[in-house]
Amino acid sequence: MKLSELFSLERGNSPLVNYGALERGIHAVRLEMCQSTYMNERAPFDYVAGRTEAMQTGLARMVGAALDAVQALAPTSALS
Repeated sequence: MKLSELFSLERGNSPLVNYGALERGIHAVRLEMCQSTYMNERAPFDYVAGRTEAMQTGLARMVGAALDAVQALAPTSALS
């Protein structure tokens, strides 16, 4: 399988297809996480506070870094 096929928008990435529009410069990112990073995977399937807080902190840092990179790469007029 070619790398382009592996990351193809037709392979179950419908949110990317629905929200991204590369021809117009609109990109979409899909992030998937294992449920065990923030909740018990056995009944009662509740959230685990310590895991949730750590996950939120890491996620906020990742999203912040991604936004910083986009702003650094994008022309000023594209962000207004």
